[in-house]
Amino acid sequence: MAERELSLLWNAKSDMESLASTLTTIQAVLADAETKQFTDNAIKVWLAKLEDAAFKADDILDEWATDESLAPHCSCSSSFNYAKPIMSRRKIAKEIKAIRERIEGIAEERSKFHLSNHQITQMNRETSSFPNEPQIYGRDLDKENIINSLLESQNIGGDGDVSVFPILGMGGLGKTTLAQIVYNDERVLKHFDTRVWYCVSDDFDVKKISKAIVKSVSGCSCGPDDTLEDVQVRLREALRGRRLLLVLDDVWTEKQELWKKFKNSLLSGAKGASIIVTTRLPIVADIAGIAQAYELSPLHNDDCLLLFQSYAFKNVGDQSNQEFMEIGRQIVKKCGGLPLAARALGSLLRSTRDIGQWERIRDSEIWNLPEGKEDTILPALRLSYNYLSPRLRQCFAYCSLFPKDYEMEKEELILIWMANGLIPTDQRTDLGVVGNEIFNGLLWHSMLEGKWRDGDGNVKTCRMHDLLHDLASSILKSHCSHLEYGSLGDLHIPDKARHFSVISETDSELHINQSRQSQQSLRTLMVDCSYPILVDFTHFTCLRTLHMTGAFELSKRLSAIGDLKHLRYLSLVSCRLESLPKSIGKLGNLQILNLEDNDLQALPSSIGDLKKLRYLFLSGNSSLTSLPKSIGGLKSLLALRVRFCGLKALPESITSLHSLRHLHTRGCYDLKGMPNGIGSMTGLQTLSYFKVGEEKRGFAGIRELQGLNLLKGKLRIGLDHVKCVEDARGACLMSKTRLSTLTLWWIYWYEDAVRSRSKEVLEGLQPHPNIKELGILYYPGAEFPTWMQMGDPLSSFPRLSHLSLHSLYNLEEWLLDWKENESLPALQSLELYWCSQLKSLPVQLCNLTSLKSLHIVFCDHLLSLPLELTRLTSLERLTIGHCPSLRSLPCLAMQGQKSSLRLLDIFLCEELTSQLELQHLTALEALQLSDCSKLKYSIQDLHYLTALKFLTVDPSIDLPESVKARVLDGFYNHNLISW
Repeated sequence: MAERELSLLWNAKSDMESLASTLTTIQAVLADAETKQFTDNAIKVWLAKLEDAAFKADDILDEWATDESLAPHCSCSSSFNYAKPIMSRRKIAKEIKAIRERIEGIAEERSKFHLSNHQITQMNRETSSFPNEPQIYGRDLDKENIINSLLESQNIGGDGDVSVFPILGMGGLGKTTLAQIVYNDERVLKHFDTRVWYCVSDDFDVKKISKAIVKSVSGCSCGPDDTLEDVQVRLREALRGRRLLLVLDDVWTEKQELWKKFKNSLLSGAKGASIIVTTRLPIVADIAGIAQAYELSPLHNDDCLLLFQSYAFKNVGDQSNQEFMEIGRQIVKKCGGLPLAARALGSLLRSTRDIGQWERIRDSEIWNLPEGKEDTILPALRLSYNYLSPRLRQCFAYCSLFPKDYEMEKEELILIWMANGLIPTDQRTDLGVVGNEIFNGLLWHSMLEGKWRDGDGNVKTCRMHDLLHDLASSILKSHCSHLEYGSLGDLHIPDKARHFSVISETDSELHINQSRQSQQSLRTLMVDCSYPILVDFTHFTCLRTLHMTGAFELSKRLSAIGDLKHLRYLSLVSCRLESLPKSIGKLGNLQILNLEDNDLQALPSSIGDLKKLRYLFLSGNSSLTSLPKSIGGLKSLLALRVRFCGLKALPESITSLHSLRHLHTRGCYDLKGMPNGIGSMTGLQTLSYFKVGEEKRGFAGIRELQGLNLLKGKLRIGLDHVKCVEDARGACLMSKTRLSTLTLWWIYWYEDAVRSRSKEVLEGLQPHPNIKELGILYYPGAEFPTWMQMGDPLSSFPRLSHLSLHSLYNLEEWLLDWKENESLPALQSLELYWCSQLKSLPVQLCNLTSLKSLHIVFCDHLLSLPLELTRLTSLERLTIGHCPSLRSLPCLAMQGQKSSLRLLDIFLCEELTSQLELQHLTALEALQLSDCSKLKYSIQDLHYLTALKFLTVDPSIDLPESVKARVLDGFYNHNLISW
């Protein structure tokens, strides 16, 4: 008996190797099986059996690996003795043997399906780039018809009228795209005072839509406890006197009473309102619309071909593409004039020049699948899906966990993919490598759409077209489920669900019920709510991802969190947590821990036991004043985010984290300094705030920056304790070639010792010429060092686009050592705030022909501006405020000169006596002149400002009627400032 048990244990490793070999064999034909399942139900059943078995195998192998990692480093047999009782290990070994036999049996069935070893041809692509939205094809007439209808209805209708224009058409036809180009047309921009875009999807909630309009128009959010009546009162106030264009995209509701309720809320507020509604349902168009629905037709085949070619070819005119273009023409005929289909297939074929692959897509039997009313679009999308790599397919399908039209955050999405084993997570893999490649790959193939981009054009949030969401949902079927919005009360997780999400705005406790089957199968649980949640998630023994946002009263439910031994991703954001249980250290597989925006005061020392933890996010815990020394045990940690925490210091043990690549410390302004030895962390790529501390108190000096030459992105340095130019030069900022933004900051600028050495310290901190943004804050010197005089600026800072000088209270003179016509060629923004002793600006600033934005505010002793501001031909925004000594203003534009100025804001300049010539500022859209009683300007000049939309002047001035008709009545200053 004992021999049999020992044999079972010893054979477990052999069973695992055999299982891995079988799975590899199946993987070779899996792509062909996934394609054929749409036409062969037997293959679909076989794949479902294989999937269930594979998930079970993953759970068993994961448990085995967890036990092995906890065992001492010794022989196989002794690890069983030390890791856990022999009976438990025997149980796992039996399960491994059983699942091996089960999967081998399933694998043997594949022979009857005649599956081929079909490899997906990988697209050679630059995953760091994403194509710009191509030209819109074939919709010019549609655009003109809708715009004309909008403008005519507003001219005919009186104040308070609400006109509704439905755009009707099947999915993938381009209704949203058409609405977007109408929404952003220059004529529409001029005609409507206020525009709001709202994506409705399945939930036509009058209160939610009204809240969104209030926030968009006024910039203020309604309270969570506001009733519908409260919200509509605020809506009427926000819209009073304004002409509104509202787009309600993707509407499905057939309830006429909801439409009446919503339109009535607009009637008594807006000066006049036009609503564009996009919908697939004729009954929605009939109920919503006053005007006849504009029924969108499929694109003409020639236009559809142009759209396809814009995605499929870099150079449409290249003669070497002719054979491919002919096949492309045949593919486009099968797209039925649907832009989404043409775009998806063009994206798919963009980077492959394998003529056989183009022909396989043209001749695929998927085109012959019956799909009902929208039988053209889904075959095209399925083809695009089938030709993705297996990894991309899995990550795409997982996105169906989120509701339709949900805006997904890139970072969060990649981390969840990682937690569910969809992308590799070995020690050498960083989030920015494989995760970004997959995300950009889905963008590249038009399976995801970029929504919000950062200043460098990188996509940060995305969404999925609703038809692509349908496709993703059909792939995961009953295994992925989500509920959203409303007063949900008691929820039940479906038995077969592996991934379940809830997005709720319920105003009461949320109860989530589960069956025994769902407890054993669920791998992802996501809840986004604003009230207490009642769920014992510790029963979900196979959970990989637990994501809670806004779920209160969780503390008492976290005591047994350590039982979730499979957990990879734990996110408890905005849950009002004050502490964590010690048992969190038992989560031996945890890779991502997000505890941002809570009330944590300390972390348990057991957190150092999370040996596989790679991402630790703690930002927004303002009461968190220290981190445990045990954090030095997180040897796998890649990123630590502690932005805007109340930390006084970082533990020295953190310097032993040689895997750490990203240390986000922005907003930790209570830090006394950085830990000694931080300079040894030469792999750091992100260090957002480096506070130079007092070395005699054990903090790092600025010289520890010397070897951190992989730093990129943004770096802010607190400089009070830098004592001499040698120390400053020891930071070697000139060697930080990857930094894009540098901020140099003195906190205790008013101390004599700091002030006396500030110029020489700044002298030693010249950044590398690659720098794009430079900020100098609270510099206490009276003049700048030589490098700030920027001799030969073209070679010194050729890429500098933003220069910000804030709170330089002692600066008396700013000299620029430029020759004639020399400048900073890339500078687009210059800010001077609180430079109270500065009397004049260098005349060379007029050489900045790329400058778009100039802000001069709180410069108390500034007497004049450079005379030749007219040379700033690219200037779009000029703000001059709170300069009480400023007496004259130079000419801003000459007669016959094309002015680019769109915003002019002059305020609190009581001694400004110049004659302001406005008539040549023909591009001006926003003008604010306030508290400048001696400033002279002609009201008649406003007649020439044909682009003017926003105006704030002395209320006693009687504006001409022609001007009143063009600008927004009752305009508020905050709108101008945010513009």
